Amino acid sequence: MRTSVRMNNLAIEWSWLDRGATLIAGTDEVGRGAWAGPVVAGMVAVPPALYQSLPLDLHGIDDSKLLSPKQRLALAPHIEAHVAAWGLGAATSREIASAGFGTAVRLAIRRAYSDLAAKLRRAPDILLTDAVRIPDAPIPAESYNKADQRCLSVAMASILAKVHRDRLMRRFNPIYPGYDFANNKGYGTRKHQEALFHLGPCAIHRRSFRPVIHAAAALLPDTQSTYNPTEAPVASRKPVVPNRDCAAIVASPAQDKKNLQRITAQ
Repeated sequence: MRTSVRMNNLAIEWSWLDRGATLIAGTDEVGRGAWAGPVVAGMVAVPPALYQSLPLDLHGIDDSKLLSPKQRLALAPHIEAHVAAWGLGAATSREIASAGFGTAVRLAIRRAYSDLAAKLRRAPDILLTDAVRIPDAPIPAESYNKADQRCLSVAMASILAKVHRDRLMRRFNPIYPGYDFANNKGYGTRKHQEALFHLGPCAIHRRSFRPVIHAAAALLPDTQSTYNPTEAPVASRKPVVPNRDCAAIVASPAQDKKNLQRITAQ
């Protein structure tokens, strides 16, 4: 079996299969370095048969960061079709600001697990994470460095999470025009940085992140004023649309679209 150059022996998952595991879950989150938008976690449950004989339409799976958008989009539906179940969860930029990024990541993972568990008849035997420890995990969990490049389940989860988050950011683009979210997906490109300092942060910007804090402070009449990262800058030149960030808390693209339409209609 060969998935990619980096994942051609899958020693971590085979060690769990050798110990008797019959259903392995992997999770990964995307959006860590973005200045705007949610952090999204994906999770998949993989049966042993996929490790013994990987279908041809799953060849090429790798860490989502190492694949092109076209490759991720092509692989995502095949992953969904072949795994035992898959789930998605997210934590909004407001939750990131109020709870801290580490807590928000664990919250997104717990939401992804809830989505996954609702589709399964039984719990997975083990949950593999990419360097994220989950002290209150609902099932046994183990953390491995670079698991998204060493574990089939984690790589699959990273692809589903990335495809979903990119879709969300494209849908936010017309709601918050000017920031180029459809192209930069909330990451700190030059165009995004220029828009941030010109327009100020919008409702889905991560107000605890330093570039966003600096941009907000630049628009304040008194830059020495105390800045609360969970609130909109008082002198922002762009009106903030409240509550739309909660559109990121979804379990599937269909739910995502339905929630976004409901929220934007308010």
